[in-house]
Amino acid sequence: MDERVKGRTDTGFEFDIPRTVLDDVEVVEAVVELEEKGDPTAITTLCNKLLGTDGKKRLYKHVKQEDGRVPIEATIKEVAEILKAFGKAGKNS
Repeated sequence: MDERVKGRTDTGFEFDIPRTVLDDVEVVEAVVELEEKGDPTAITTLCNKLLGTDGKKRLYKHVKQEDGRVPIEATIKEVAEILKAFGKAGKNS
């Protein structure tokens, strides 16, 4: 059975992601690029890897501003909350 991490961010974005998604060196590389190197473009890779194409589209729609922009900081905040949920789920297992 595939363990999943389910949750909702503070802004209401709902996610349901296989726990195995973190067992991917490309996810780790994207996190390092984002956190340690400050490369905001890594968020697109991270969104694709964590959420898949449809999930990424849902996230972008969720954070999209009235003027049509998808703010980088808002997207990063959502992804950070999703990643924290993986840690919380592990502690509650």
